[in-house]
Amino acid sequence: MLALVLLYTCTNAQQLPTHDEWWYSVCRGSRLNQAMVWSPPYANDFLDPIDSPWDGVMHQELAQWGYTESERSQLCDYGTFWGLGRAFGSLGIDPRSNFNHGPNRCFRVSHGDTTRKRPDGRPWPLSEQTYISPDGRSNRASLPLFSFPSSY
Repeated sequence: MLALVLLYTCTNAQQLPTHDEWWYSVCRGSRLNQAMVWSPPYANDFLDPIDSPWDGVMHQELAQWGYTESERSQLCDYGTFWGLGRAFGSLGIDPRSNFNHGPNRCFRVSHGDTTRKRPDGRPWPLSEQTYISPDGRSNRASLPLFSFPSSY
């Protein structure tokens, strides 16, 4: 699923990153990934500081910076949507989404509002959306979309 998100983000970008910008971002993501899998003393080798003042659901904080969140339950029906029901079953994992009374939920966070409409009712393209940040500046939505699963 991550590959699909990255592909969508890269193919819909206004300007593709340079080779150096791409690999800088890849390295940053790799360091973040390593920091998430190691215990705090070792994680500090990859990310410092490891503790963040940001905690909780952060809906207001995300909205202040132009992000919107939505639930995408159909993406987390691993049996029906992804065809992985047998694989999940053999591991003893329920493949159903919460929409089908299962334990899996998927969320999508986007920079911009994918449901925003123009006054005439037509969709407002993300590439044309702006928001006012907490410091009062007008900023353009940068278009990334992040989808991630959660199981409870």
